[in-house]
Amino acid sequence: MRVVSHRTLYEDARFHAAFPSLARLSDGHLLLAFRRGRDPRWLLGDSASGSGIGRSHWDTRSHIATLRLSPDSLETMQGPTVVAADPQAAEQDASLLVLESGRVLLGSFGWYPLASAAAPMVVAAMATGLSSDAVIATELTTFVPWGVSVRASDDGGSSFGAHHYLAPVPDSGDPWAERRGAYRGGLRGAMVEREGEVLLAAYDAVGLPASVHLFVSKDQGATFSHRACAIRDADRRAGFQEPSLLLTASGGLVLFCRTSGLGDALVTARSTDGGRSWSPWKRHSVMGHPYHPLRLRDGRVLLTYGYRHAPWGVRARLLDAEAGDLDGADEFVVRSDGEGADLGYPWAAELPGGEVVVAYYWASKSHGRAIVGTRITL
Repeated sequence: MRVVSHRTLYEDARFHAAFPSLARLSDGHLLLAFRRGRDPRWLLGDSASGSGIGRSHWDTRSHIATLRLSPDSLETMQGPTVVAADPQAAEQDASLLVLESGRVLLGSFGWYPLASAAAPMVVAAMATGLSSDAVIATELTTFVPWGVSVRASDDGGSSFGAHHYLAPVPDSGDPWAERRGAYRGGLRGAMVEREGEVLLAAYDAVGLPASVHLFVSKDQGATFSHRACAIRDADRRAGFQEPSLLLTASGGLVLFCRTSGLGDALVTARSTDGGRSWSPWKRHSVMGHPYHPLRLRDGRVLLTYGYRHAPWGVRARLLDAEAGDLDGADEFVVRSDGEGADLGYPWAAELPGGEVVVAYYWASKSHGRAIVGTRITL
């Protein structure tokens, strides 16, 4: 592999831009989706220097934005366009999939913002359900997991329909499952289309033990149902977050998971029956998070991942068609000049000429967060 060039795809001093997703549309253009949160440092100026203000991953008005990019130059053809948010929740992360029909699916999840005074009531409710560390508390706001949703576009990503929330999983222990009516977890990672079904892997909210669940849609992403729990640590030592699905050349499924409690090691699990049953999870020597597997036209798999250890950056491995050589594959450094650990979350797409573009978020020269694309040759 060789790096061809780096290009800033989106940067605005007023926003913290992060967690991008890329998809090749039916017309050949690229669709980039990412999370934007407010960054008030542009307003506060020097008084905000060193305060940490603006670098938060939690914002009461965070939302998903999209850009349409040229596959040749990566120049912006349209956007940024704000995808209509749920009026009750702050949007987080983006996961794109273009179906064989041309329909574009956009997965995301949300946080429900409450005044900080509500934190004791939230913790009390969680005592009989979720662990209290499933709540994100800042000085002014308490964020409660809201739910995972999927939206569909039938006009090439120019507009998206209403949120369709995943139903709570059986025996979830969620004290607000009936009121919320949605699976309380998170979504960040590749979905796949297999034999007329859309498969999606989501993970339980923050806290241990975090497990991974597989959901399936038989109607082009309009509705999803729970199929199986794919990964869980019975010993409650490890958590599994931000799972990404790969459909291998043989039709099997591989889950790539970021972990907590395992030294940031990659964990995988495999299924040969469409996700109805899964192998025991396996820990690998690969270290990073999260992971994005891209099945290339020649059958091989490009695995990209953020690297949040000095030197900070983005890395990749080129795997065989079944992703069976994970630990033995050479590690390629896409870049290692990051200013800190708050970066990464790569997502790759193959270009018509055979190059690959990897999108990720990065600390810009202004110390804000921008979306950057790196072209590489294989």
